Amino acid sequence: MDSSVKLALSFVAGLVLLIATLFTVGCETIEPGWVGVKVNYWGGDKGTPSSLLRGRVPYNKWTTRIYEFPTFTQNVVWTEDINEGSPTDEAISFNSSEGEILKADVALSYSIKEEFIPTIFQELRQDAKYITHYYMRSKVRDCITRHAGKYKAIEMLGEKREQLLIEVLI
Repeated sequence: MDSSVKLALSFVAGLVLLIATLFTVGCETIEPGWVGVKVNYWGGDKGTPSSLLRGRVPYNKWTTRIYEFPTFTQNVVWTEDINEGSPTDEAISFNSSEGEILKADVALSYSIKEEFIPTIFQELRQDAKYITHYYMRSKVRDCITRHAGKYKAIEMLGEKREQLLIEVLI
């Protein structure tokens, strides 16, 4: 085999290696106010989140995934008004002690402490959007339902409204 054929084969092999590398190596930018968690999908520690990441993060796209979580305050409104937030009715419904169905627009502000992000991911295995719109909404709805069931509808709309709000917040 002459040297030009060896050179061509070496070039093709190098090109294949370069293309394979480009398809497997990714780079994610974790913006300020966000923290990334790298999760391995292969190996003995698969599914376990690694350390918290910031800035430019290189990773293998086939074996790893990066989940991003905000560390700044999140504000969400679940409302009946389709012009505020979601285009669907997201108001939280609950029952009074006499079985009357009531609905409430609910606003929630919260933030995730950075040191708890790996634990939260380990338990829920979801991103921040899921945590806000499904997990947190479910917890808020459960809390309202538990406390509102002690009051009559007229009480919740009048003299016991503030007391109910305090109980739900605690």
